[in-house]
Amino acid sequence: MSHDAGRLIFFATADDLRPLLVHLENSIEIQYVECGLFDSEDQPPLRNLSQSPTLGVAATGSFQLEPPYLVLPAAAQIAVRAVPQRRGGTHYAIDQRSNAGSAVLRLGGQYKNIALINGEWSTLHGDPVARALFKIFYSETRKSFRNVKGIWLGPAAHRAWQSGLRLTHSVTSPPEFDLSPHCQSIDP
Repeated sequence: MSHDAGRLIFFATADDLRPLLVHLENSIEIQYVECGLFDSEDQPPLRNLSQSPTLGVAATGSFQLEPPYLVLPAAAQIAVRAVPQRRGGTHYAIDQRSNAGSAVLRLGGQYKNIALINGEWSTLHGDPVARALFKIFYSETRKSFRNVKGIWLGPAAHRAWQSGLRLTHSVTSPPEFDLSPHCQSIDP
């Protein structure tokens, strides 16, 4: 982990994610807002992603298509950029580019009964708030997750993996790119 930015890749079920998010939400008052390009600049923030009924479910089967959430302190103003479109009109971007003191969370989760899709916790910013957010999640992950070749597996995800469930970034990706159950854990 660099001192200016951080990235943590993980596989987790709802049972693995909920304690991490509850710890984060109890450690600092935060808000989550979906990242992306929108027709309106008004995107409602969420306060408790840990209580989401879709927590641990990867609806698309692809890491890149799962919604990313910008994570900021609850008191922070969410900066939204206007992005003029070539064919006219304006869309509005919510991302880390204009939001120092933030992190991005993609939850991943189980896709049908086929696979677990990876999640990611990351920040591009080296400011103290972004580093603190990253550290809270990272420290809690290290307590209960296993590190397998630099990828963190929650306890339930690890059991599913040992039972033969695919751990992948996309169900359309060839299985040779999955996390192999023959890898050895780095941390117990």
